[in-house]
Parts: sequence; structure tokens; C-alpha cells
Amino acid sequence: MATTPVAVAALLNGTAITTVARDVVTVEGPDAATFLQGQLSQDVAALAVGTAALTFLLEPQGRIVAILRVVRAGPDRFRLDGDAGTGAAVLARLTRYRLRTKAELDLVEGAWHAAARSASLPPPEGALGLPWPGLEGWDLPIDGGARALPGGHVVAEGALDGVRVAAVVPAAQDLDERTIPAETGLVDAAASFTKGCYTGQELVARMDSRAGSAPRTLRQVAGDGSPPEARTSMTVPATGKSAGALTTVVPTATGWSGLALVPRAVAVGDEVDVAGAPGRVQR
Repeated sequence: MATTPVAVAALLNGTAITTVARDVVTVEGPDAATFLQGQLSQDVAALAVGTAALTFLLEPQGRIVAILRVVRAGPDRFRLDGDAGTGAAVLARLTRYRLRTKAELDLVEGAWHAAARSASLPPPEGALGLPWPGLEGWDLPIDGGARALPGGHVVAEGALDGVRVAAVVPAAQDLDERTIPAETGLVDAAASFTKGCYTGQELVARMDSRAGSAPRTLRQVAGDGSPPEARTSMTVPATGKSAGALTTVVPTATGWSGLALVPRAVAVGDEVDVAGAPGRVQR
């Protein structure tokens, strides 16, 4: 559903909450921690029961399968949740490497959560923390999409896009089959450099040692007037070269703002052409 600046502001000031569907993969068994330690970029073995962290699930070449929240639900039970539509790929990727491992995998697609995006709303029992940098609040798993929700009035789920754009936090829609961790701005939060080996680690370590060398970077782009459609291509006005394509776009009080993976040569402050209209890379 579409969002409005008013709904985004209500989420951020704690006068509203919303709902969001997440795909959830549960990994449970005596080998669960050891198995995930070798598959996820986060140091899951160091997680205390009940705590959450951000993590990448990668292909061997280092490309992103999904950005996930991992929660240690028990000593041998982990909950991985990602954006709706990512669960099948996560399950397939983990199953591919689950050889001679005493751990069972289970997928629930489209599990509903109440979502708060303000520190002013205290988390209810069972709420999951937000490990994404720049975001505050919590997500609470709720039964079957029930709308008996704690705190504030309920705004459209699309308002979460406005919060993400303001914080420059990607969702699955902002990634493509080529996206690597260094392009997302989330490596410091989602990857451990002390835990030892995991699938896809080589590229993460190599890009970290070459700061600023990622082919693209997730940026916030803004402009005046009516919001362009998502997937609108952008160019550099002076050269006509590609400046990437908008992936998430939301209206603002003065126009629009969006996210895009822009080439390394396009810097903060640069002007871009968005389907014939001017835009600027904000951050």
C-alpha cells in the first residue's frame, strides 16, 4: 500500500504502528548453532538466548541471498526472518549445505508482525529488536494477522518504506542478483571479522580491506514534484552515463525520496537525471 509523509511521521514519533509480513525460517537441533555459524556472516554462536542481530546469507561468491534478522530463540533454536518473498531462497540455500547436520529447517511465509519504529513505544513481551543501524523500535509476531495491536493507531505498511528511505536501510526490493554486502552499508552491523570462516566470507573480507572499492553504493536520492515510479533509470546529466535505478520511492513533504544502488563514480551531492527531471544524491 502507498504511504504518506504523515504516516511516516506518525511511525517515527510513536503515535502509530503498522503491520508487516515477514518470511521466517526456523533452524532447530543440536547442530543448529554450529551449522549457522558456518553459513551466516554474523557471529551467531556468541548470541545470548533472546537476543537478535543482523546478518547476511551469502552465496559462495559473496552475493547476497538475503539480509536477515537472526534471533537465538533457545540454546539450539534459531529464528531467521527476512522480507516477504525471500523465505524460499533462504530455505533452499541453507538446505543445500545441510549435510550430515542434526538440525531441522522450517519455513513460514508471510508471518504477520506488528511493527513500531519509535523508541518512545516500549516493546511488549515477545517483541523482536531492530538490529538495523539507524532504525529504532521493534517487531512483534502476531497470530494470523490479528489486528489487536499494542500502542497507537495503525497506518499502512507502506509507511515502513518511508522510514527505511530516511535511514538508508535496504529491503529485498533494493537488491538484485549482483548485490554484495559492501554495497549495502550494513557490513559493520551484519558481519563478524573475528568468528572464523563462513560461506561467502572471502569477498566480504576482501572488500573490507579495499574500503571504497565497491562497484555500487546504496544511496538516498531526492527530487521535487511527483514521485517517479520504482525502477526508473537515472543518468549523469553531463555524460548520459547510468546512475543506477530507483528501487524504493516514497513521497515527502516537498517532493519525493528514494533508494538506489548508484555506481561508485556518483557521489553524495551529485545531480542526476530521473526520467527527464532533476534529482540529487542526498546521502
